[in-house]
Amino acid sequence: MKNVLGRPRRLCRPIYFLTVFILFFSFNSSGDQNPSLSASYADSWQLDAIPEGQLEAENPVASGFVFFDLPLPAWARGFRQPVAGAKVPNNEDQLPGAARRYRNGRHEGVDIYCAYGTPIRAAKDGYVLAVSADYHELSKAFRDRLLGIAHKLVSTPAEVTDILHGRRVIMDHGYTNGRWVITIYSHLSEVEQDLKPGTFIKQGRVIGYSGNSGTSQAGTKNQTHLHFEIRVNDHYLGEGMSQKEAGRLYSAVMGGKQE
Repeated sequence: MKNVLGRPRRLCRPIYFLTVFILFFSFNSSGDQNPSLSASYADSWQLDAIPEGQLEAENPVASGFVFFDLPLPAWARGFRQPVAGAKVPNNEDQLPGAARRYRNGRHEGVDIYCAYGTPIRAAKDGYVLAVSADYHELSKAFRDRLLGIAHKLVSTPAEVTDILHGRRVIMDHGYTNGRWVITIYSHLSEVEQDLKPGTFIKQGRVIGYSGNSGTSQAGTKNQTHLHFEIRVNDHYLGEGMSQKEAGRLYSAVMGGKQE
């Protein structure tokens, strides 16, 4: 009996199975040569261009995000330290991903300790997105209430996090290659009076002064620091990485070495 092409069926079967075998083998071998990025970061954290063979799959959690040894994508270039002379800390508690057990959350930026009133400068050209110059400190009772809610929820609601940032400035650095990048400068003692949403700020301009607003030390000059945060598409830089990896990443982006 012949098929519709006029060929004996017994000749088609070996060709069919051989074709399936070749496709199966090609699929599996190609997976070894091109390790895929972690699915959880595929939307927001892929590099603009990943040279073949330069990403290792040893740590799949952060495999799509570790680029401190590669050329930085366009959206991650041009940053400078917001505190003159500062370096990215190597203390893991001051880096992204560190546990914040008092509110059942994670640290989402870098803490740069400095003297009270130290000038804080824009890390990159951009526009003021938000400014909370009129921030009022919470009473201890109300602050404890919010922390109690976070404890019961086993996470920190965004509304609570925003309040705990204290007096801050948020800057918009634009949309590049599918990435919207902003920076956050928190716990300020004061901000420059002429700042308002939409104000264009050049890199290096003073936007505020260090303090401890929003923290348990507010009202004193203890534990003064800047909480500096880079966010990309509503994710914090270093998300999903270990604190050590996040520190190396920040160091690469900020153009300097760690302490």
